[in-house]
Amino acid sequence: MISSVYGDLEQDRPSSVFVVVKNNASVSESVANSVSKEQDEFGLNKGNARSITAELISQDDRIQILSGPQVAGLLAGGENTTLQFMALAEGVPLGIYPQELRLNYSWLSDVTVSEEDGTIDFIFNYMDESIGLPLQVKVMMGPRIELSGQEGSVASGEDALLVITLTNRGDETARDLQVQARPTSPFLMVENGNENMSISPGESIDLGFSIFTDENATAGYYALPCSITYQDEQDGEIRREEGSALVYVSDRGYSSRLDLYGFLGLLGAAELVWFVLFLLLLLLLLAGGLWLKRRLLRKRRWVR
Repeated sequence: MISSVYGDLEQDRPSSVFVVVKNNASVSESVANSVSKEQDEFGLNKGNARSITAELISQDDRIQILSGPQVAGLLAGGENTTLQFMALAEGVPLGIYPQELRLNYSWLSDVTVSEEDGTIDFIFNYMDESIGLPLQVKVMMGPRIELSGQEGSVASGEDALLVITLTNRGDETARDLQVQARPTSPFLMVENGNENMSISPGESIDLGFSIFTDENATAGYYALPCSITYQDEQDGEIRREEGSALVYVSDRGYSSRLDLYGFLGLLGAAELVWFVLFLLLLLLLLAGGLWLKRRLLRKRRWVR
């Protein structure tokens, strides 16, 4: 029987499905036959399933099974084994789809003993079995990382701050995410920001980069290529996606170090709270100073 199924199919990508197959013959039956798996060199254990082969058969023409029949060998009563199948769900909507696991195996039905001319002969009779077991597989989108926005301008001949936003548009978490910006003209050097982060489905994160631009660059928009790598949640497969940040290069004299949005984008939650409190305190001090100044002016007028 099928003990469990785990692993989902990802849209438009070869994916793995793992099926745990268990021999339901009771251990007591195996013991009654007086032979364990290790001692079954003569094939006398009726509880053992032998020469097991398994094949995953798709019940939907849009799901292509890439793996051939898997050989599981011999399973004693109560034992199980895990089989791996590769499949491709190309152009298949998200959802749950029925499949079938076809199992072929043999088992010892009886042993016939005959004697002729003082010679004892054993005849082993095996029965071949073939069964189809239904199972279900889930088709998912998987992680999908999108470079969804960027903020910051760069002045030619100066270094500046660039903030890009990454969003997971998929339905699985992207782990150990890294972004590597590759400078091309007119960008001379890029210092990459935070790495090895995780993005849950629907979540966005901001990453900051220090970027230095050629002093002879002409004002305008330029693409900054970015390579995004991460691991999927299911089997840890390393994925790579390519994207580009569109950066505006201005004439010398403007620096995005003064870009308040970029500065705030690099602050964490705690730092942002302290920054807001600092601004409020600064406003209170300014208001207090103005109030005190007005009081002093009124007193001077009263003295006159």
